[in-house]
Amino acid sequence: MQKTFSNGENITMKDWKEIDNMIEKLDLSILEAIQLREFDKFNAAKKDEFELKPKVVKTKKGITDDEIEELFNLIKLKFKDESFKNKEFHLMVADKYTNRQTPSRLKRMVEKGWLEDLGGTPKKYKVKGI
Repeated sequence: MQKTFSNGENITMKDWKEIDNMIEKLDLSILEAIQLREFDKFNAAKKDEFELKPKVVKTKKGITDDEIEELFNLIKLKFKDESFKNKEFHLMVADKYTNRQTPSRLKRMVEKGWLEDLGGTPKKYKVKGI
């Protein structure tokens, strides 16, 4: 009968009870149960390589001025003298922005004084001063 684990630690009576339970409930061989008990007792609490890597936290990028300017230039080209809705604008930039991201960008252009908010439901916008 094996008296120690592979690391040299003695197998105690408590360990043997756990090993017996594993054999009975998990249908393991005695060698498999001893190895599993050794892992549970000595290694389970240790963090593996995946757990030791620092977690990368995504930060919100926010809306940049360059981004707003680029989008405004697209709007000037497409909607020179006509009013438009977010839905129409979103179709132009759907490959890069979701339909939830475009209203905040339009709002930023209104705040900068580049667009005029014509109101309505849904809102309409028009390029100012062109």
